[in-house]
Amino acid sequence: MAFSKRATVTVLAASLGIFTTGAFAQEPATSLNCLKMSKQVKDAMAHQTPGPAVDAAANEHKVGTTYCTKGFYKAGIARYEAALKLMGGSSTASSSGHSSS
Repeated sequence: MAFSKRATVTVLAASLGIFTTGAFAQEPATSLNCLKMSKQVKDAMAHQTPGPAVDAAANEHKVGTTYCTKGFYKAGIARYEAALKLMGGSSTASSSGHSSS
């Protein structure tokens, strides 16, 4: 009976997002977060005037994609964050404190 109550509380807490704080701030580096960050960078680049910052961001995006496709999600997300920073933006996904893969 105690196990059943604990399991129910755990499931409810997880469904309410109690174990995470912020939209993506504490989520682990995953392929899904890589995809979300990649889209965010592409969208940001589409709304920027072409120039050195966009070129550098495009390079960071390319390297981030390479990392993410090889399973190094934390490194890939870090590159996407660097791309957003180059364009003066901020990311909504971060993997600080979490291991890659």
